[in-house]
Amino acid sequence: MRLWVHRIWLQKNPETVLMTCGPREDKRLETFIHRQPHELVAAYAWWLYVNSDPPAYNLAPLVHIDKFVSQKGNVSFTQKEDTAAITRFPLSAFLAVSQGYEVKALLDYEKLLAWGKERREGLHPKGYLPHEVRCFGQAKDAMEKTSAQIGQKWGKTIEKEPEF
Repeated sequence: MRLWVHRIWLQKNPETVLMTCGPREDKRLETFIHRQPHELVAAYAWWLYVNSDPPAYNLAPLVHIDKFVSQKGNVSFTQKEDTAAITRFPLSAFLAVSQGYEVKALLDYEKLLAWGKERREGLHPKGYLPHEVRCFGQAKDAMEKTSAQIGQKWGKTIEKEPEF
């Protein structure tokens, strides 16, 4: 597991703890990260999922309103909450549908690299930042922040050192 996964989640959903599925999910996340040319692309794809509008996940039950017409013609409505629609494990949900976010992140990464080259060549005014660059910056900030109490990686990503 990576700390940036939680940081990006908490940036958008500060009141909701990100529940994860443990070692299997760690392995799937690591596979996803290692498929990318840079870990930042994976972080940005997760950022795109978490910040999608409308959200690709549900943190509250969906409300269904059913209309019923009796034989006498009376109309009544019932309101039901669908708690099964709550996304309990958002990272697993993301990994199941990550391909679209991965493609968008890779295309934006290419734009970012081209923008950097153009900026070095003096083609862009100082202070000009395309939308993609600002979004990548938020994902990069989440990757770079550290915590004294929590490591940047844990679970399946850490190789244990031999004990003497």
